[in-house]
Amino acid sequence: MKESSIEGYLHQRVVEMGGTSRKFVSPGTNGVADRLCFFKPGQTFFVELKAPGKKEDPDQVTERRKMEGLGFICFCCDSYASVDFCLARIRGILAKTPTAEQLDKLQKENDQLRASIRGPIRDTHATSRVR
Repeated sequence: MKESSIEGYLHQRVVEMGGTSRKFVSPGTNGVADRLCFFKPGQTFFVELKAPGKKEDPDQVTERRKMEGLGFICFCCDSYASVDFCLARIRGILAKTPTAEQLDKLQKENDQLRASIRGPIRDTHATSRVR
């Protein structure tokens, strides 16, 4: 099995889940992931694809750690089964992610709360000084 067939399988499965994936190339930067997978609302995952049994090279490990340090979730897949496992984990993450509507509602509630407490600022410290 070739890496390209695993890549095609990943893309097909991501689309079936309602997302999209893009081939990722970054000239001048070694070790970037092969695919970016995008899902609503604004979730992005990095996926490195390998031929069966192959491992990430040191540049790819370094780049993955950089992305994870920035808060991104990264995967390395070398088979259809590992793609399925990766997508099951993504499904779990997406299930816990608020929808755009929920985020809008939370933002409105936050705005209302902030507006209600914007009254005059009161000094809560004692105004008299001990001499």
